[in-house]
Amino acid sequence: MKQIIALLVLVCTTISMNAQEQELREEIVLQGYPFKIYTQIIKTDTTEETDYIIVGDISRTALPAEVRDLTTNTTTTNGIYRKNDTELHHIEYDLINNKLHHKVYTPNDKGILMKVKEVRDLTEHPAELPPKFKDNKPIAPVFPGGDRALVEWTYHNIISILNEENIQLASDAKLTLSVNLDGTAEPINMYLLEVPSTIEEKILQQVKNMPLFITKVQGYNVSGMVIIPIGAFMQD
Repeated sequence: MKQIIALLVLVCTTISMNAQEQELREEIVLQGYPFKIYTQIIKTDTTEETDYIIVGDISRTALPAEVRDLTTNTTTTNGIYRKNDTELHHIEYDLINNKLHHKVYTPNDKGILMKVKEVRDLTEHPAELPPKFKDNKPIAPVFPGGDRALVEWTYHNIISILNEENIQLASDAKLTLSVNLDGTAEPINMYLLEVPSTIEEKILQQVKNMPLFITKVQGYNVSGMVIIPIGAFMQD
């Protein structure tokens, strides 16, 4: 990473910040210690950040769930967490650079939640992310019919629009969807596709009408990110 040496100028500014009340999301137990997980939204003039707040008897940990740049109306970061009986795993999605950051937390002998592992700039989910499928893949929302059905849906509903308009995408162009617990999907950072606004609207409508994802997987209610490599599909 380039290091920049710059002259620092001290400027007095006023930043307005508004933190909403915490909303209880769920209660969990790690290694016998109870924790409550809340969500809280913090707004400034330029950003809106939603955090997961993990509160124990004598500890409090904040992890990002979503960060929006209000100046460009884009989501720059998304975050999810997964847990087992002993650990809480947090995945931070860097939507600008298409990277994942993985952190693992577990209580110490006093019940304080401690970070015990951090790996940054991953290109895929870590294998140890709980809970897992039997083939050791991280659990995630599933499109009805599986990956093949999602590829077919993409060709019929997204790539067909691009082909009709003679629009070419970069080979690494991706359509990123945020899948909610109710199975609905929302596109994130459509501007990265670099298509006209009229085409964006057509794609948004197609995603709005797409089949609901299956979010009850192996007895767990899951949400998460789905990344569709449409640029690579168009090269085939």
